[in-house]
Order: sequence, then C-alpha cells, then structure tokens
Amino acid sequence: MEAAEIIMVVIAGLFLALGLFMLTGKGEMLVAGYNASKRMQEKYDGKKLSRLCGVMLIVVALAIGLLALEFAVFETDCLVWAVVAAVIIGVIVTSVIGMTAKTFRRQN
Repeated sequence: MEAAEIIMVVIAGLFLALGLFMLTGKGEMLVAGYNASKRMQEKYDGKKLSRLCGVMLIVVALAIGLLALEFAVFETDCLVWAVVAAVIIGVIVTSVIGMTAKTFRRQN
C-alpha cells in the first residue's frame, strides 16, 4: 500500500466515524448553516438533518474506501471519475432534499 491509499483509508475512516456520530442525532452543531440563526433552528428539525448528513458522510466514506481498494488491488483508476461524479451528485441531491423536504421541517 502506498501513501495515497493509506491517506484515503484514514480519510474514509474519519468520514465513517463522523457519519456514525451524526447518525445518533447529536451532530446538529456540525450541520452547515443550521446554527447560523435561530430561525433555521425553529424551522428545521436538527436531529433529522443530522441523520441525513450522517448517511451522506457514510456514503462518501464508502466511496473513498472503494477508490482506495481499487488503487491498492487493481492498480487502476477506471472508477475515479464515476465515483467522484456520484459523490458530487449525491451531495447536491442530499442538500436539496434536506432543505426542501417536509420531513425535515418542524411541525408547528
């Protein structure tokens, strides 16, 4: 294993740990923009947003792990652009769902 693969595995492990922490619903303070104003906190359910971000982080960790595995075992970079595109699209879709779905809005 080269240094690049080791770094990718470490980053994937950090993303996985952070994703699992956010899945517990206690990572509200890590959701970008959520703590920016009281209006956002009143409008959205922080635990549900935290869980959504946790799932997103775990998916990104698995993608990074898949890339590290591909580099280490197959020694090719065939899937790099496909995985990068999938992660970018996934992050955008997750962000849009998190801000527009009624599931994450607080019931008044």
